[in-house]
Amino acid sequence: MEPLLKVENLRTVFDVRPAPVVAVNDVSFEIRKGETLGLVGESGSGKSVTAFSLIRLVQDPGQVVGGRVLFQGKDLLALPEDEMRRVRGAGIGFVFQEPMAALNPVMRVGAHIAEALSVHGLASGAAARAQAVELLRDMKREFDLSLLLITHDLGVIAETADRVAVMYAGRIVEQGPVRDIFRNPKHPYTRGLLASIPGGSAGSRLKAIEGTVPNLGHLPPGCSFAPRCSERMAVCDSAFPAVTPIDGTHDVRCYLYSAPGSRLTAPGKVSN
Repeated sequence: MEPLLKVENLRTVFDVRPAPVVAVNDVSFEIRKGETLGLVGESGSGKSVTAFSLIRLVQDPGQVVGGRVLFQGKDLLALPEDEMRRVRGAGIGFVFQEPMAALNPVMRVGAHIAEALSVHGLASGAAARAQAVELLRDMKREFDLSLLLITHDLGVIAETADRVAVMYAGRIVEQGPVRDIFRNPKHPYTRGLLASIPGGSAGSRLKAIEGTVPNLGHLPPGCSFAPRCSERMAVCDSAFPAVTPIDGTHDVRCYLYSAPGSRLTAPGKVSN
């Protein structure tokens, strides 16, 4: 079955001084009908810019400069703007990170949904309100909806997502089924995120990843995570690692797994 949404090598650049900033770099993922994909990473990783890029709402001086966004077989990046407007809201809905910016606090949730139905000519008046109550109750079952859930909260992902993509400094560094990622994370960044989830004994110290997400305008050479990585090797500073399949559904960008079937035997060492 073809994916409902297929993103291929997406690249978004902000043309700022003194040099352009690549906010989304070679990002690829798929979402199938009825599936929930969680996109996770620290603030500044590029998650929100990725979402805005999908629906062509990146604000100046940002611009999508490469890749494809295939939705129901059509490349959204190639559509005329009038066709793209019909996709937004009717085909792809978007709820912003801050609910106070996305929703009117004096309107009920049902009224918001009814308004969307009316704007896109799907229903109006009492019919829209009735249908809104029904979209809330049965939309997952009836319409087999798909969801891209963007968050830094891995606890939410564990409860709601089917698959997860981990983003760092504008790139996806690991993706796969939620069960695989949580039980057997491969990338040191993913392992760090999982280790930082609260849940230990009361009063215990939270584990944190040392350092901060780098400025996208001043990325280190090689792997962007290398300066924060306890398993850093010399090769990590040479070039960003390519995608390595772990199996048919799980892949990672890390020199610890330089070939299919490689496994980590000790920090900083790989055997085949």
